[in-house]
Amino acid sequence: MKHRNYLDDYVIIKEIGRGGFGKVNKVRSKYTGLYRAAKKIKKSTLGKSGHEKLFIEMTIMRSLDHINVVRLFEVYDYKSYYVLIL
Repeated sequence: MKHRNYLDDYVIIKEIGRGGFGKVNKVRSKYTGLYRAAKKIKKSTLGKSGHEKLFIEMTIMRSLDHINVVRLFEVYDYKSYYVLIL
């Protein structure tokens, strides 16, 4: 997991979703120009078992490479939230 600011690597284009755990923004890489989704998840909404489930899900997502499955590219870890680049 990266501890630097994801905004050093990505530009927020627009918000594309919001839910109980956080929000999702369309972002563009400053380096490649590729578009991604940045899913910001509040740690306070997860609880201990939620953190464990999230780490398992992230491990599975990183191992998959299929056109019909959302791919996890990067994870940024902050004090109060995670940002998953999908």
